[in-house]
Order: sequence, then structure tokens, then C-alpha cells
Amino acid sequence: MKGGPSRHFTWEEVGLPAPTTPEAAHYASALFRNAREMAQRLEVVRAAADSPIRVGSWYRSPAVNALIDDAATRSTHLEAKGVDFEIVRGPYAAPAATQELVEALIRAGAIPDGGLGRYDRHTHLDSGPAGRRWFGKSS
Repeated sequence: MKGGPSRHFTWEEVGLPAPTTPEAAHYASALFRNAREMAQRLEVVRAAADSPIRVGSWYRSPAVNALIDDAATRSTHLEAKGVDFEIVRGPYAAPAATQELVEALIRAGAIPDGGLGRYDRHTHLDSGPAGRRWFGKSS
């Protein structure tokens, strides 16, 4: 997919160069597979919310991750397996409502279970171990 990992998300939002560029040779193909997998989860969330999604953070290099206060040293962002996002409009725009929507999609089997974190201004979704839940403050 030249434009991005899925229909509504771009490689720029992921934080990776398009896999057709020379810079892509510096990244393991696993990062692109992980990004595509997360993009598919976000596509399901986007469709269920009937709203665009704004990506705040997806792939982070180790150098960028080290600059973020309280970032996990083994963050799923380092492998493009985690994404911080906001639903732009509608009844699921508040992080608490986003969390409820994602939980319902997991229970329905529409997306696989993984990590789900609710922050005051965004939601984190990842493909890490199932059942991890947490609350935090946005940086």
C-alpha cells in the first residue's frame, strides 16, 4: 500500500517512511506489518465511531521515546504496535467513551484484545498482551 497502512491512515501518521522509499531500508519489515495490523484495528474503531480518528503518536524511535516523560522503556510504540489517538467527533469523542467503545469491540470479537489505556485527552491501543488496562494523564 503506497499511501499508508490502510485506507484512512498514512505512513506519516505512523511515523515511518513509506515502504517504497530508500529510507524504508533502515526499518525492519516487522514495523510495517505491525503498523498495518494496528491500522486495521483503528479502521474498525473508526467505522464503529462513525468519525475520523486523529493520531497523536504511533511509531517512536528509541531516541524519541527517551524524550517522553514517563514513557515505558519497552513501549509498544517502539515496534509500531501501539497508538495514541482521539476520536474526532460524536458520542465517542471523550476518552472514557472511546474506551467503552473499544472494550465493546473487543468483547464482540471485532478487534483482538490487547493493551488499552485511557488518558485525560487521548486513548492508547496496542497489540500487547491481552487484558492490560490502565489510566494515566496526557503529557
